[in-house]
Amino acid sequence: MRDGAANSHAAILTRAMDIPTVMGADILPAQLNKRLLIVDGYRGELLIDPEPALVQDYQRLISEENPCLGWRSIRLTLDQPEIFLV
Repeated sequence: MRDGAANSHAAILTRAMDIPTVMGADILPAQLNKRLLIVDGYRGELLIDPEPALVQDYQRLISEENPCLGWRSIRLTLDQPEIFLV
C-alpha cells in the first residue's frame, strides 16, 4: 500500500485476510509492472527484483515455517495480472 499506516483500515483488512502487506511504500504501482517482488510482511519490506539467491532463501524460510503452505494466486481486478502469494 502506498498510503496508509499500520492501524489504517487497509492494514487491518489485509492482516485479517492473511495478506502480507507493506504500508507506506514510496513507489508507484505502475513501476512494479512485470517485476519480481517479495513482500516481507514480517519485516515490512518490499524487495524489487531480488537476486536468485535471496528468492531461494525466502522459499526455504517459507517451507521451513509451514511445510503445508504452497503458492496461491489472486487477481485483484480482471485487468491486472495474477499475483502469487505464499
